[in-house]
Amino acid sequence: MRSPTAIAACSIAAVSLLALSTHAAPQSQASSKARFEVASVKRNTSGSGGYSANPQPGGYNATNVPLALIIQFAYVVDDYRLLGGPGWIQSTRFDIAARANRDVPLADVREMLQSLLEDRFMLVTHREQREMPIFALRLARSDGRLGPGLKRVDDNCGRSNDAGKGPGDAPAGAVRWNACGPIAIVASMASRELGTPVRDQTGVTGTFDMFLYRSPEGSRQVGGVPRADSAAADPNLPSFPAALQEQLGLKLESGRGPVDVLVIDSVQQPTDN
Repeated sequence: MRSPTAIAACSIAAVSLLALSTHAAPQSQASSKARFEVASVKRNTSGSGGYSANPQPGGYNATNVPLALIIQFAYVVDDYRLLGGPGWIQSTRFDIAARANRDVPLADVREMLQSLLEDRFMLVTHREQREMPIFALRLARSDGRLGPGLKRVDDNCGRSNDAGKGPGDAPAGAVRWNACGPIAIVASMASRELGTPVRDQTGVTGTFDMFLYRSPEGSRQVGGVPRADSAAADPNLPSFPAALQEQLGLKLESGRGPVDVLVIDSVQQPTDN
């Protein structure tokens, strides 16, 4: 028969083992995430401003890409919703060549890239909601009429001969934008241009062939990088808000609201391999 002291010791050991197992659970979940079969990460010191990223079925290749853009792709987050991190994630460029042992869907490639970032860059992130400035996209005219840059199409975009061509032309030096689909596409485009969430509150339904031109001043490339020609703007070209109102019959109203963001808790520069 065991003594009370022995029973107490066994109980303490059992509790300690349970606590250890509970603490280790997140680590085992992280290790179960899909990984590339082979991967190479190298710093790019070419000094070139251009970059390329090429996700493939079962692979990912990037040349001269800032880490911030790689994170945005891997975690499916816009640049304005990626918060935190040191300045070098924007300035330091990397080459990545990674392959799985089979062709996999894009969603799996993203998960594998997340594993690579966590393993090689020691990336730690979390998601949360933050109150941030936002814009609402609304109708600009009291009578509800849309601008000439929005042409309603009865057929869907895939079968329309005119889909995505736009109903007009643009002056020299202007930034052109054309698309085909619902008005929500305009909100998505505006979000990228402004680097701020834009929510479609027009109430307009249907499919449209869309065309807009504007001054290059303030225009952003993918990832929020200013365009090289943004300083040489023609003063006769409309600003982005003016183009929205004059050509599409839409306007932006500022406000605040909850936004889903990805926060970088910690990250380290890797060693080349």
